[in-house]
Amino acid sequence: MSGFLITTLRRTYKLLSKEMRSRIYVVTSLSLLNSFFDLFGLAAVLPILAASLKKRMIHENPFLDFLFRNFHFTSEVKFLFFLSLILILVVVAKNIIGLYIYKRQVAFSLEVYQDLSNRALDSIYKKGYGYLKRNNSNKLLNKVVVVPHQFAQLLLIQLFQLINEALILLLILVAIAIYDFKILLILFVAVVPSFYFFYVSNKKQLSVFNERLNELGPEIAKPVFEIIFGYVDVVVTNTFSFFKKNHFLGINEGKELRTKLNVLQQIPQRLVETSVIITVVTVLLYGVVALESSVDLVALLGVLGLAAYRSLPSINRMTMSLVHIKGQAFNLDVLEEIIEPNERSESIVDVSFENRVTLESLNFKFSDSDRFLFSGVNLEIEKGETVGLIGKSGSGKSTIINLILGFVKPSSGRVLIDGIELDGSNIDSWRKKIGYVKQDVFIVDGTLAQNIAFGLPDDQIDYDRLSDSIQRAQLFELVTELPQGIDTEIGERGSKLSGGQRQRVAIARALYHEAKLLLFDEATSALDSETEREITEAIEKLSDGSLTMLVIAHRHSTLKYCNKIYSLDNEELNLFSTNDISK
Repeated sequence: MSGFLITTLRRTYKLLSKEMRSRIYVVTSLSLLNSFFDLFGLAAVLPILAASLKKRMIHENPFLDFLFRNFHFTSEVKFLFFLSLILILVVVAKNIIGLYIYKRQVAFSLEVYQDLSNRALDSIYKKGYGYLKRNNSNKLLNKVVVVPHQFAQLLLIQLFQLINEALILLLILVAIAIYDFKILLILFVAVVPSFYFFYVSNKKQLSVFNERLNELGPEIAKPVFEIIFGYVDVVVTNTFSFFKKNHFLGINEGKELRTKLNVLQQIPQRLVETSVIITVVTVLLYGVVALESSVDLVALLGVLGLAAYRSLPSINRMTMSLVHIKGQAFNLDVLEEIIEPNERSESIVDVSFENRVTLESLNFKFSDSDRFLFSGVNLEIEKGETVGLIGKSGSGKSTIINLILGFVKPSSGRVLIDGIELDGSNIDSWRKKIGYVKQDVFIVDGTLAQNIAFGLPDDQIDYDRLSDSIQRAQLFELVTELPQGIDTEIGERGSKLSGGQRQRVAIARALYHEAKLLLFDEATSALDSETEREITEAIEKLSDGSLTMLVIAHRHSTLKYCNKIYSLDNEELNLFSTNDISK
């Protein structure tokens, strides 16, 4: 058990950022201080208990006698009232301080949650396009939001409580051992075996239950997302009952697991009640046999009562803390997988785009494939040019765009910007110069203005630039039709817009962010013929030399305005002649 706790403490400490590490010492010190205050409040009862059982004890005890004489008390009863008042003030002060310390602990744990969640999101973002594509979005959401929260609230805060209660219990046991070592042995025999047996017999089960509950979160949410985002298909195929059943099965399994967990978490409390009765009866029998004076027996039971009042709940809390720590230990594995310790950020190099983008001898195949998608690709896109790219589905056209964006790396060959190879040091600078319009445009649940000025708070939107982008993307007519103009909410995923309007929003977004290179990845392929023609005209008007564009399309006719058109087929890239385009 001690090895598990030491390992957990070490792993927890390594996960914390430098700022959180420096602050955890303060919070731990407050926990230790809280333990001493708890013990002091308990010890303050002993003088009153002793003085109540034996009146002459007031004068036999040097400290009590000093108080009695210097405060000029005339009777022992009045002095007992005075001691009782002091005790009440001490307990109230102790509890106020305890609440403040607990508040600091909870606030710290939530700050750790905030820090870990931000770092997890940052780490997942840096893992790149391929990682996001390979992993389920619900599971990633769970790792960014749920796991850090469980770590902070159900593991970190329990570690604080375990340390606090362990110290209190240790001090109480030392005091009992000094008073009467036989009582310590009785307490140990009555309490420890049952709690130890409970922990050992259930620790694996608790970990399995909690880990499965964490996995269930995304599984329960998955059918709900599928119903919402695939509503039309669900209705048309009449498969609502299938998704509803999957949702129900997940909730039902979670219900059964939580029931078992809640029952297990109640067992320590029942063990405490049983242990208290066993201990009191055993000590009472011991006192009847071994002690001659009834006053000594009452004093013994008083000491035992005070010890039991604080130590048995401590044992209960420690057991519960161990249950939570063991049950939530899997969160350490998840966080260690996502968050890389001591991440070093690469130096950022600015890259200009004044001349051309060059694809030099590019070969590419996916990591799980032996076949090259394309090989020996050479392509130059001069600044101000509009270049078209066609090819069969699956020929690698979108992969060309992903290589230019730096989302994937070539198996061999290079992507060059003005002769400088694209790598981790300059990729961020390069992406700021790119606008990307794909078939499935991402629209946030907000206003038209917020979607065009993507990622900017309202008070930082440049409305002159916004107006210019709307005009150039031919969105002005839409703006006049919307009830609140650019401040109209356009619905989740742009539900209030047509496909062509969403494409124009993406074009306006790229123009607003002053992209120098526009990439169109089959942006018109899902549109009807009339809308496709309108979007093609909008793109053609942008091909005036002020922008550089690479346009992927499925028909030659939509690319007649391009300076050059390439065909990607049979792993090779070939240039079409003007005569081929006109046919």
